[in-house]
Amino acid sequence: MQIRAFTEKDTEEITNLMKQLCSITNQEFDEERWKHSLIAEFKKDVKNEMIVAINETENKVTGMALISIRKTNFGFLFGNISNLIVDPSYRGEGLGEELIRYSIDFFKKNHINSVRIIVKKELDERARSLFTKFGFSEIFKVLELKM
Repeated sequence: MQIRAFTEKDTEEITNLMKQLCSITNQEFDEERWKHSLIAEFKKDVKNEMIVAINETENKVTGMALISIRKTNFGFLFGNISNLIVDPSYRGEGLGEELIRYSIDFFKKNHINSVRIIVKKELDERARSLFTKFGFSEIFKVLELKM
């Protein structure tokens, strides 16, 4: 297994993973919007990296995460991990751990002292235990009104 930066040739496979993530979180998936936002995300004035887990035997993308350095309104920099997903047929093999380790190393190299992951309330227990294993803890809750 290899973790590396996303390349354009990975677009179709990470799009399929994103469809799965939206399905898990009961969100509508708009493929054109996704591809447009993928391009826009890398044009922002922050340091971003889409990372992918590759099964080298099959030469297949088996997981992904978007890692970025964000700035609060008060100028505080923090790391953000989003769109973290592992293909269901490869779960339980440590890919999620490897994606998080890679992400944490990325933030350490960039002198970031805090990392956030925003998770849905419906997150399954295995994913929740993965995050707590690395020391993530809840710092606030967000309430939403759907219109």
